[in-house]
Amino acid sequence: MLKEIKKAIERIEELSKTKPIRIISHFDTDGITSASIFSRAMERWNKKFSLQVVKSLDEDFIKSLPENHILIFLDLGSGSLDYLKEKNTEIFIFDHHEIIQDIPQNVTMINPLLTKEDPLSGAAICYLFAKSLSPKNKDLAYLSVIGMVGDSLEKNLSKIYDEILKDSETIIKRGLLIYPSTRPLDKVFEYSSTPYIPGVTGSYTGTLDLLREANIPKIDGRFKALYELKDEEMSNLITAVMLKCLGDKKSQELIGNIYLIKFFNKLEDARELSALINACSRMEYPSVCLGL
Repeated sequence: MLKEIKKAIERIEELSKTKPIRIISHFDTDGITSASIFSRAMERWNKKFSLQVVKSLDEDFIKSLPENHILIFLDLGSGSLDYLKEKNTEIFIFDHHEIIQDIPQNVTMINPLLTKEDPLSGAAICYLFAKSLSPKNKDLAYLSVIGMVGDSLEKNLSKIYDEILKDSETIIKRGLLIYPSTRPLDKVFEYSSTPYIPGVTGSYTGTLDLLREANIPKIDGRFKALYELKDEEMSNLITAVMLKCLGDKKSQELIGNIYLIKFFNKLEDARELSALINACSRMEYPSVCLGL
């Protein structure tokens, strides 16, 4: 896929000498992080471009797109090829969704499904584009980790993701998948809705009882955050939560990798950031989370 990405870079470089660039990205976490990576890479490449975040593509919207622009789609477009073939301009699609129509001649498709790669998020594909463009774009790797978590692709990591995690200096800790893992445990459990823990969610007293059962005390007047727990403490906490959730078939899904990334010089939980970005965009403020 890297060969195709490099060819796309060369073609965009050639076309951009006479045409401006129009970027359209999806409105979920993966789409927003894709747009963030791609737009920053284009900015550093000194390219003129505009960016639009959309919920979906339909025929009327595609017809309204200017044909005197290079059209680039991020995290969407693979299901709209019959409409895109009617556009009298070159189109580039960086996507990971299923391709259900023939790829037209005016479309350059960058999709891991074409080269039988392991599953990748749109943000990961955009990061590979940015890194191929310049090694200086390695500082954007953490955004693709947020996109990966946003699309629930963190359970079976490929070699490509291993490289991205190294580039982003992501810290991985095994434990309970209750976010945010960077906030004090008493607040995290009291306000936890995913998962809902009987007798704990919505109850500060129940939360204190849970932490007491797990033998996790306050230190210097505060509870630790999840990522600060030692292995024994994490094991005790997992047992206490499992006992509360007894009979819930999904209880085993509560254990997995916690991804901690550096964000504004602070260690943050990628799941929390993913949820914030997704919620902000779905409330029709994609520009706010894109700006963040």
